[in-house]
Amino acid sequence: MELTVPNWKVPALLFKVFLRVLSAALIGIVIRPQGWTYKRNVSYTLLRSLSKYELMHLVARRPKDATTLDMYCEYMKSQNLKPEVVELENGLGGGWIGSPKAKKVMLYFHGSGYVNIATPFHFQMLGDLVALGGKEGKSFSIFAVQYSLAPRAQYPHQITEAVDALIYLLETAKYDPEDIYVGGDSAGAHLTIALLSTLTHPHLAASRVSLQSKKLAGAFLISPWVTFEQTSASMTENSNKDFMTKPLLKKSSDLLMGTAKEDKYTMPLIAEPEWWKDLKVKELGVTGGEYELFKDDIENWVNNVKVYNPKTEYYLAPAEVHAQAIVDRGLRMPRTKSEDFFRDWMMESLGSNRSAQE
Repeated sequence: MELTVPNWKVPALLFKVFLRVLSAALIGIVIRPQGWTYKRNVSYTLLRSLSKYELMHLVARRPKDATTLDMYCEYMKSQNLKPEVVELENGLGGGWIGSPKAKKVMLYFHGSGYVNIATPFHFQMLGDLVALGGKEGKSFSIFAVQYSLAPRAQYPHQITEAVDALIYLLETAKYDPEDIYVGGDSAGAHLTIALLSTLTHPHLAASRVSLQSKKLAGAFLISPWVTFEQTSASMTENSNKDFMTKPLLKKSSDLLMGTAKEDKYTMPLIAEPEWWKDLKVKELGVTGGEYELFKDDIENWVNNVKVYNPKTEYYLAPAEVHAQAIVDRGLRMPRTKSEDFFRDWMMESLGSNRSAQE
């Protein structure tokens, strides 16, 4: 589902977008956030304005009825690779980037607020990561998940699908728990955290998972959505920097939750440090952006997790916004520092000493 406005409102809203971008273009010549180029300032103003007025679909590079697996197949064909699609139940499925027989695998959940499919830029980032692993001689692949979107499917449906996707890797693909990574960006990182919570505190709606008294290899979270509250200081301080907007976040979370009550699975920031005491991963990597709305919430959540999980690394990317590693690919900008951290973290965890900067 796309968050969109009625067609008759589009012309007037586009005029408002034009005025905002024009203002940024003029003022940005002399005043813009520290660390930003003129192009970045104007580009993010455009994205923020489109987000504010629910017009992001106008710049989406995908057919109206496309699915995440459609985007996956399109990416694989663009790389002259054969798509490896797995269809599970009720629309749940995934696509392999790299060999399904690789020694190590990452189960990846895309972002987009639980209401939109993955973008081509998700797969570009993931494909580049797998390619880097190949250059390092690492047997590593990614299983990118297509999960159900809100409001057609609401909480806790996505958690049950995340568990089922992990069970697929364990029972059908025959991966040892210690060879599996989990990860995601934004809402996908939120779903990853919910999966980790479920492994320690089984959710009543989800299937039980047996890790054979082992832990997963690791988890990596890009700009995780850790609370639906919008009271942190960065929610206000970064409102004119991040391309994300509070009204869009509120609408997305409402569509996800429906009539369900919020809990520690959907609001990980409210969980006390003890909740994370027996986290079922050996190590955890997290990135956030200095200029993103989630900045303070991410930092507070990481501090809670670190109490019982010292092998947690957090990188606050200077002058970056929400999930900039993916956004900047769409803007054809250079690879971000946060993506470099992601690549370095993964290569180090997989046993490589080479820098992702190369």
